[in-house]
Amino acid sequence: GLQITRIKCRSVEKEMLTNAFTMQKYLTKDINHKLTIFDVGAYDGGTALTYKKNFPNSKVYSFEPFPDSFAKLVKSTSHYKDIIATNKGIGNKKGVAKFNSNKYALTNSLLDTHELGDATWGEGLLNTEKSIEVELTTIDEFVETHNIEKIDILKMDVQGAEYMVMEGAKKTIEQGQINMIYTEIITVPTYKGQLHFDEMIKLMRSFGFTLFNLYNLSLSKKGELIQVD
Repeated sequence: GLQITRIKCRSVEKEMLTNAFTMQKYLTKDINHKLTIFDVGAYDGGTALTYKKNFPNSKVYSFEPFPDSFAKLVKSTSHYKDIIATNKGIGNKKGVAKFNSNKYALTNSLLDTHELGDATWGEGLLNTEKSIEVELTTIDEFVETHNIEKIDILKMDVQGAEYMVMEGAKKTIEQGQINMIYTEIITVPTYKGQLHFDEMIKLMRSFGFTLFNLYNLSLSKKGELIQVD
């Protein structure tokens, strides 16, 4: 004698399911809390500004090694004193490293382009036009030298080199100082040395993290998953 019906998903619930930043607000419980956010692979500052919009009281450390992109980052975030722009890359060791400047700046990477990259992303986008030297640091080193007690959100978008960031954060992770990770994972051959999707998940698990959800799935023209956050 019971009637069964479907309850329509409220808009706020739908937003949480589809918008990674809305979900991060929910998971951190209190958007008014002074969060510490690491924006690794900041590019032109777009993500840093999104974090400030969602977490107005947060302090965002934005790291971008490529000079042209760093200049855009500084310009777009200069009116926020709590967005700290650093012209360094984050890796698994401190020092100087070769950095590939590609035709499409968003594909710049510490890793060399894979020969199969064009087949997925389009001819020429991943072509390396020049290689430069950039300064690298590690999360462990930066946290220690800047007396940072915790990282509430670690965002990574470094074109296949995310595992290097993790390797350079081992001490910080072991001390329980990183609460949440929001990262891009490329799922098709794009860069030499990148980890497969399952390898990245296994690496995260080895550091004590568990997969919560997937966002922003990108598909090829034939419907193959090529990238996910």
